[in-house]
Amino acid sequence: MKRYPLLSFFILAFAFSWPIMIVDALGSQGVLGFRVPLLLVLMGYGPTLAALFVNGFTQGKAGIRAWLRPLLVWRVGILWGFVGILGMAGLFFLAYQLSLWLGYPAPSAPEIPMSPVLAAPVLFIVSLLINGEELGWRGFALPQLQARFSALTASLILGIIWAGFHLPLFWTVGSTQAGQPVWGFLLSIIASSIIVTWLYNNTGSLLLVLLFHASVNTWSQMIPGIDTAHTGVGPIYWLTTGLLCATAVLITLLFGPENLARKPTFGRQTILPKTL
Repeated sequence: MKRYPLLSFFILAFAFSWPIMIVDALGSQGVLGFRVPLLLVLMGYGPTLAALFVNGFTQGKAGIRAWLRPLLVWRVGILWGFVGILGMAGLFFLAYQLSLWLGYPAPSAPEIPMSPVLAAPVLFIVSLLINGEELGWRGFALPQLQARFSALTASLILGIIWAGFHLPLFWTVGSTQAGQPVWGFLLSIIASSIIVTWLYNNTGSLLLVLLFHASVNTWSQMIPGIDTAHTGVGPIYWLTTGLLCATAVLITLLFGPENLARKPTFGRQTILPKTL
C-alpha cells in the first residue's frame, strides 16, 4: 500500500462500495428476495473510506489532516461560488430550453412534494450529506494523478474510473443510470471530471467540489427532462451531454490542458509519493 497508494485507493473504493451496489442491483432484478436501498447511502462513501484508510496507513494523522485541509477553503470568490452551486442549473435549464426551441414536447415536471423554493435547499442538503465520493476522487485521487500527468490527462483517467464505479447501477431498477446508454453516461462523466478539475485547480477548495456535486444531483431532480429515471432518455439528455462536452472542451482551450488553470494549481499538491 505504501508503494502503490493510488492503486490501493482505487481497489478499496470499489471493494467498499460494489458489494452493496451489486446486492441491491440483484434485489431490484428479483434475483434476490431483498434490497438494501438504505445501505446505498454508504456506497457514496466508499471512496472516502478508501482515502481515509490509505492516508492513515501510509501517512498517519498528518496525512489525514493534509487530505482534509482543502475542505476548509471557503473563500473562493463570488464568481467561483456561483459557478459551483448554480452553474449546472444554468446548463440543465439551457438544455431544457433548447429542446423546446427545437420543437420537442416539454417533458413532465418532476414530482416534488413541496414548493420548489423549499425543495431546492432540502434536496441540496440531502445530496450533500449522502454523497461522499468527492473526498476520495478529487480529495485524494486527483492530486495523485496530477503529480504524474497533466490536469487534462488526470481528469480523463479519473473520469473513466469514476464512470466505472457506477456500473452496477445500470442494472439497478429505478436508478438514474438504469435507463441511460453506457457510452452517453461515460461522455458526460468524463466531461464533468474535466469541469470539476477546473474548479478545484483554480480554487483549491474541496468544499466547493462537494457543493458542485450536490448541486448536480439537486438540479437534475428539479429541472424537467434531466433525471432519466423518471422521463427516460430523450432530447434533453443528449443536449445536456453535448453541452457538458462543449463546456469541457472550452475550458481546456481557454485554460490549457496542462493545469486547466491560469495559475499554479492547487490540485497538484500531493501528500503521498508520486507513484501509482
